[in-house]
Amino acid sequence: MIGSSLKNGHNKLVAKTFLHIKGRANNKAGGSIENLLICIATVSFFGLSCIHKQVERIEPLELKCEYSDNPLGIENKNPKLSWVLHSDMRNQKQSAYRIMVASSEENLQRNIGDLWDSHRVFSDESVHIVYKGKALISGLHCWWKVRVWDKDKKKSDWSESSFWEMGLLKPEDWKAKWISYECQSAPLFRKEFKITKKVKDALIYISGLGYYELRMNGSKIGEHVLDPAQTDYEQRAFYVVYDVKENINLGENVVGIILGNGWYNQFAV
Repeated sequence: MIGSSLKNGHNKLVAKTFLHIKGRANNKAGGSIENLLICIATVSFFGLSCIHKQVERIEPLELKCEYSDNPLGIENKNPKLSWVLHSDMRNQKQSAYRIMVASSEENLQRNIGDLWDSHRVFSDESVHIVYKGKALISGLHCWWKVRVWDKDKKKSDWSESSFWEMGLLKPEDWKAKWISYECQSAPLFRKEFKITKKVKDALIYISGLGYYELRMNGSKIGEHVLDPAQTDYEQRAFYVVYDVKENINLGENVVGIILGNGWYNQFAV
């Protein structure tokens, strides 16, 4: 996910890695087939009736934070939360909601909203609900869920869990340095590192003045192209956050980056 901005340096690329080690019918007997068909029809009837009854209630789906599914690099300290309401009953609506936000998935499953518990809020709003919990810090992983009440004041089950992760909110959170190489073609950067313990979480925060492509252990990271987006490089540069936990191996690992000029070096474009 694209984070916000990073103050510019004099060189061309900065890459930062945080590793948180943290059934048969009988034709001969006249009624067999008929009985079989009646039995099937009866089962189908009751089955359909049961299914219809289950989806009459209202339920919250498609949870989003700042318009995105499980985003990384959120820099809004009071992010906006949204969900979609689903019910097969006509004229159904939400009459209230309750949002719970926790600092761990375990706390959320135990209904401990240690970051925020909105409790029951009487409102039909389900879009852009502003987070009003504890202050959020850089890199904080926030798990959240929501339940709603319908027009008859009947509450739904809790939604599936979702999350967002905060970006780097202060300049001092950046510990990496800009690196560059003067050449006419696209420079290639390579870094080897070794992992000796199981990794709990691994994120890469990266910004390139121009364009870049990030690879780890021979595989391209992410589906983005022409990252990061163009800016006035004298004022700011965007950065991108990648979750690379599944790309890291025990033992030797390699990170590679291809750097392109883009609009940063306009004399070469």
